[in-house]
Amino acid sequence: MREACPACGGQLESWGAVPDRLTDLGIFSLGRCRSCASLVMQPLPAQRQIPAFYPADYWYRESDQSWVSRLEWRYRRWVLGDHVRFVTRFLKPGARLLDVGCGGGTFLFLLKQRGYQVKGLDFSPQAAAEALRRYRVPVAVGSLRDQKESLIQWAPEVVTLFHVLEHLIDPGLELKQIHAMLPPAGQLFLQVPNVESWQSRFFRGRWYGLDVPRHVVNYSAAGLRAVLRSAGFDITHGKAFSLRDNSASWASSLLPAADPLRRKLAGRGSGINTLSYAGLVAACQPLAALEAAWGRGGTLFVRAVKKSEGQ
Repeated sequence: MREACPACGGQLESWGAVPDRLTDLGIFSLGRCRSCASLVMQPLPAQRQIPAFYPADYWYRESDQSWVSRLEWRYRRWVLGDHVRFVTRFLKPGARLLDVGCGGGTFLFLLKQRGYQVKGLDFSPQAAAEALRRYRVPVAVGSLRDQKESLIQWAPEVVTLFHVLEHLIDPGLELKQIHAMLPPAGQLFLQVPNVESWQSRFFRGRWYGLDVPRHVVNYSAAGLRAVLRSAGFDITHGKAFSLRDNSASWASSLLPAADPLRRKLAGRGSGINTLSYAGLVAACQPLAALEAAWGRGGTLFVRAVKKSEGQ
């Protein structure tokens, strides 16, 4: 029996094979959905395989150890301002927000500074400890299912999922769990790589956004809309530009060996390498802005609202 597309349930056809360019775990096959054009790993990995895909230091850790690290820290906060502006324009003062896959908690800290009530969720105990130590941001460790009762008790009004959905074997199940914990008209903000972007079409199997085997589903706009609707959400607003992610994806596709995470895992995180990569990212910003202006930006960034019963 053929696997169905996790986004829309459509039929998959062979698209090609792509190597793991981050941790060299091998070559993985992708199928394209005939209905929504999303790209899906074939076969889908079993849940027990997933932890082996992630190196221990996969999440971003801020550091004050050098002047380059401090510059990187300031840059990260500056580009995350783009996320903050998009989200906060829809929030009431003091809203409770849960960030799923929060890493070290930088985004939550920026919201906390603005008076919002924040909580994070992440699989990494190290990331949770870093968020608490550095920002005094509480982070629960585990999955939505693991933390279901405590999160329902905390009653988030808003949930954010930045570059999480593409990692999930069963994205519909995760979204339905979020739907169940949100109040009527609760909000979900979500960001994924855009498989229909210019950069995806140009680089094909070399596109940084594919990131096999960690990215299980790479979404088209139609695929993202379908999986959200099936879980009880309607997209109300969206954009195709991310100051943090779009130009960085161009840069890491052009020069995979220069990608900061790949250099960190290889022990090549020197200041000169970091500054050179930053220059490449800056040079790619006009191209990233242009593709987004044409609706083909490197990411899909949406706001969705929980539908009421019967809708």
